[in-house]
Amino acid sequence: MRPFKLSGKAVVSLILGFGCSVPAIASTKTLENKKERFLTALLVPFFPCSAKIPLITMVACVLFNENKFLFVLISYIVSTLIGLVVIFITSKIIKCTNSEFCLELPPYRTVPFKKIVLDSLLKVKNFTKRSGILIILFSVLLWFLNSFSFNFTFCPTTENTMLFTISKIIAPIFYPLGIKNGELITSLLFGIFAKEAVASSLSIFNLTNLLNLIPIKSLMAFLLFFILYTPCVSTIITFKKEFNYKCIGLIFTIFYFIVAYICTFIAYNLIFVFF
Repeated sequence: MRPFKLSGKAVVSLILGFGCSVPAIASTKTLENKKERFLTALLVPFFPCSAKIPLITMVACVLFNENKFLFVLISYIVSTLIGLVVIFITSKIIKCTNSEFCLELPPYRTVPFKKIVLDSLLKVKNFTKRSGILIILFSVLLWFLNSFSFNFTFCPTTENTMLFTISKIIAPIFYPLGIKNGELITSLLFGIFAKEAVASSLSIFNLTNLLNLIPIKSLMAFLLFFILYTPCVSTIITFKKEFNYKCIGLIFTIFYFIVAYICTFIAYNLIFVFF
């Protein structure tokens, strides 16, 4: 990890990132160096969490049914490598230096089950108090945007909802990436609130037919953008709580969108043209 200005302790947080970015970012508080801690937290969302697996698997089944497991593995590797390159560049910009890492292993002891339960309940309580309220508010907002039109009338389908209307307005932004389907863009808006919602929202639009109608290179561009773009709201809130810099939540959001946009644009126009 030294070329990326990270110590061995950062590996624990990065491995946790494959499960969920929220506890992974929270675990970076064990790092003493503040810049190193920031870089580790910035790298975590590039490690695809479990919430991204459903959509990656769906696309893999559509494009490479016989080699779908290899495609999923490659998706993970590509995302991780892009993250390492981004962090390498970022470490040069903020001039982070390597910290000395010496870990003395203590004698292993059995932890009482009661202590594990109490400690877990305390952490759940703290997380609920710190992030739970905002997550609930954003979830309610998502439901409202996806259920009502701008005339505040209930919509039985998503075609006239506020969210779908907003997606049509911002659609031209995604055209250079080959993402021109309104349903795909709408699902990306869902993904800001929860990455699992992308696959579930696409299922509303008859997922199998939808994915089969989209050109292969556009579908691959959509998947690459999905893997790299802005993390979910709970991750952004956790990052804001852990690093209480001015406007850090907004910067964090824009940073991943720009990285995803640049990488997808390059891939779509230079690499995916061969598919």
